[in-house]
Amino acid sequence: MKPTEAGSEGNFAMAYFYCDFAQNASQSAKDVVGSLAAQLCAQLPLPKALVQDYEASKLPARTSRPSWVVLQKAIQSFAMSSKILLLVDALDECEEREEVLGFLNKLEKETNSISILVTCRADAHFIGSANSYQQLRMENRRSEIDKDIGSYVLHRLATDAQLKKFPQAIKNEIHGSTVDNCAGM
Repeated sequence: MKPTEAGSEGNFAMAYFYCDFAQNASQSAKDVVGSLAAQLCAQLPLPKALVQDYEASKLPARTSRPSWVVLQKAIQSFAMSSKILLLVDALDECEEREEVLGFLNKLEKETNSISILVTCRADAHFIGSANSYQQLRMENRRSEIDKDIGSYVLHRLATDAQLKKFPQAIKNEIHGSTVDNCAGM
């Protein structure tokens, strides 16, 4: 591991996490932030503080994964020396969503080189914590979303080697039923 000096110019990285309700066992706040941190580690020079934490974790008595504090510190360190974009999709599916959102709120307030996009469904138990953010209701854009989905399906039907083999009537049915049933999702 080779550390970098804080303040390196021109560094940019993006990290993404999809909270899949079917993978509930891996939806803890530590898993979400750990995945984001790991993706940043793969894209950016490592901050000295992170290298020191890593070296300390290799001690013989230490066999566990990085702690919640170390993972938070890692992302904070990256944000001090690089422009970061974090995407967390379907946060409402994460059981520890309040912890994740709390960390993201703190991160956004403490750094000016980070942009955060969080998607979630409106949920009375959760949305209150997100009121300080600009919100865009996708339900209000259903026709635009359906049009975009329709364009994608047409493109796939025209370019995918397997789908191109279908007769035009079947392609029309696939397109029509997909757009009709997607309901803006």
